[in-house]
Amino acid sequence: MRAPAWTSVLHTTSPATGPATVLPRETKFYTVECHTTCANCTGSLKSSCASCPSGKLLWNGYCLSDCPAGTYLDSSTGSSNCTKCEPQCQTCASATSCLSCSANYFAQDGTDCVATCADGKYADKGSGKCESCPEACLTCRDGSNCIECNSAQGFIRGSDGSCIRLVCPDGTFLLKSGAKCIACDSSCLTCSGSSSNECITCAAGTVAYPSLQNRYQCKACNKVSAGLYAGSDGTCQGTLPILLASR
Repeated sequence: MRAPAWTSVLHTTSPATGPATVLPRETKFYTVECHTTCANCTGSLKSSCASCPSGKLLWNGYCLSDCPAGTYLDSSTGSSNCTKCEPQCQTCASATSCLSCSANYFAQDGTDCVATCADGKYADKGSGKCESCPEACLTCRDGSNCIECNSAQGFIRGSDGSCIRLVCPDGTFLLKSGAKCIACDSSCLTCSGSSSNECITCAAGTVAYPSLQNRYQCKACNKVSAGLYAGSDGTCQGTLPILLASR
């Protein structure tokens, strides 16, 4: 059996005073036994523990088997103390790692609880998490309603108020940064950029030469060789001095 712990308690009395007499205050120390749950204490109550026996955890003067909800085991000081979680955390593993969020806070990036979700996410009260907006939205109210369209990915506001992807006609390409169609170089039928070496398919009477990855430069038939001309099928006709890929 563990030997009981004791502590000294300061007790001060103030005797009654009469009109002609002033008596000094009387100070005494009393030794009291700590509660059986405490290793050391500041008084005899169960809530007066200053430290705990091995295997127990200190919280607000009590020695407990486990830290209560809303607290975590803080071993940073070398002692077994329970420390209160940050206000945004309902439960937590440490001062910087929430396990669940308090009311009106939402889980974001695993262990963070935030009142306002980052751009591209929205607060889902059902899941209690910051969920990703649809691809069409830069910012959104929920999983189906955009506040701002994601123009960087080519989405614009449609006539019904929804965000729709802009589809550019042949001879133009989508400039994602502004969500608008820009003219291709005149040598291209379709393209991925405005430069002459960013053709995807070639205009009639030109042939494609590899340029960049999955892109081509289109050259007029008579610029490739004096013996070539544009045929009725849109390809270069005639005698080629070298082997070329025609389109």
